Amino acid sequence: MAKGQAERDAEAVADVRRQARSADSALRPVLNNVASSLDIERMAARTFENQLKLLYGRVSDFVRALIAGGEDTRAVLVNASRLPMEDLLTRLGMGDMIQSFTAAQVAALRSAENAARAAGFDDLGALDPSEPVLRAALDRTLEAFWQEQVVLPTRRAILDAAVDALTATSMEGVAQRVERTLDTTAARATTEARTEIARWNRTVQAVSAAETDAELFAYLGPVDGVTRPFCRVLAQHILTKEQVAELDNGQTADSPLTSGGGYNCRHVFNPVSRAFAERSGLPFATDADVAQANRRAA
Repeated sequence: MAKGQAERDAEAVADVRRQARSADSALRPVLNNVASSLDIERMAARTFENQLKLLYGRVSDFVRALIAGGEDTRAVLVNASRLPMEDLLTRLGMGDMIQSFTAAQVAALRSAENAARAAGFDDLGALDPSEPVLRAALDRTLEAFWQEQVVLPTRRAILDAAVDALTATSMEGVAQRVERTLDTTAARATTEARTEIARWNRTVQAVSAAETDAELFAYLGPVDGVTRPFCRVLAQHILTKEQVAELDNGQTADSPLTSGGGYNCRHVFNPVSRAFAERSGLPFATDADVAQANRRAA
C-alpha cells in the first residue's frame, strides 16, 4: 500500500533526526533544528487539515439549514453566496485556523534563528516578522492563501448548489454535492497549506542569510525513497551563494533558495559560517555537482 503524505512527512522528520544522531557534534544541533522545522510544517498541515474538515462540516450544516427553510432554494443559496464570506467563515471557525497557522509560522521563525546560531552566527538577533520580506510573506498567506484555498472555493460551492437547485429533483442531492465539493477542496487546500508553510520556512532562511551576510549554505533534509534526483545530488553538501544562484530545479520560476527542489520539497538551504562549514564534516559541492543537479531536474 502506498504511503500517505502524513506518513511520509513523519518519516522525513525521523530521517533527519537519525542524521543528527550520527553527525559530527558541530552539525548535530543544526540538523535537529532542521528536523524541528520539518515537524512544524508537518503539524501545521495536520492541524490545518483537521480544522478545515470541521469548518467545512459547519458550512455543509449551514447549507442544509438554508435548504430546509422551505423558500425558493435557489434564491436563498445565491443570496448566501453573496454574503461577506470571510465574515461567515470566521464565525464558523476560520479565525481559529488562521491563528494556529500564524503560530506555526512564528515557531518556524524561531527554529530558523536557532539553526543560524548553531551554524556559526552567534550574534544573530531575533528575526522581526515586520521586516519587509517577512511581512510580505505573511501578507501573502493572509491575503492570498486563505482567499484562494478556503474563501473562494466555499463561495463557488454554494453558487454551484444554487445552479443545481434549478434542475434537482432532490434538495438532499444538492446538499450532498456541496459536501463532496468541499471534501475535494479540503484535500487540495491541505496540500497547498503544506506548500505555504514550507515556502515560509525557506523565506525565513533567506532572510536569515541576508541578516548574517552568509556566503555559504548547507542543503539539508531527508534522503529517502522520495527524494528528488535534484535534491539527492545536493543534500548534505555545502554550496556557495554563487552556486545556489546557478541552480534550476526545473519546476519553479523562483530561486531554489526559496523553493528548494520544487513542489513539496522537504529540503532547505541553511546559511552557515565559513568556520562552521569547515568543521561540520559536510563536503563542499563542486560546480560539477551543480551541473548534475540541474541536469537531473530537467
